[in-house]
Amino acid sequence: MAHTFSCYRHYNLTIYLSRQTIKTLPTVCCSMATAVFLLSCYLLHYRERKILEEWAEFCGGKNKMVAMWAGAVQERFNYLYLKLDDVMPRAFQIGPLGLYDIDVRQGQLQHLP
Repeated sequence: MAHTFSCYRHYNLTIYLSRQTIKTLPTVCCSMATAVFLLSCYLLHYRERKILEEWAEFCGGKNKMVAMWAGAVQERFNYLYLKLDDVMPRAFQIGPLGLYDIDVRQGQLQHLP
């Protein structure tokens, strides 16, 4: 899996990878990700060790990402979507009520049409 992510990244491939636990995911897969979908996480050691360590820098640090993540997934069936392939990373809340853009710097929701 790590070979595919690292060697074929220049061929404009779209690879979907779904994992229930992120701790077994090779680091190269996390660092090459252009999009991440996060659900609520009840195990704090998973959140601290891998998820925040890998993607918090794109969201203004650990504290901002924890607040943004908690706000995005507080309702059932909501997800936090991190779009990492833009010049400035973007975050979205996806759920039954639609798609909301989250201002990464402010942490505020804005409904998208």
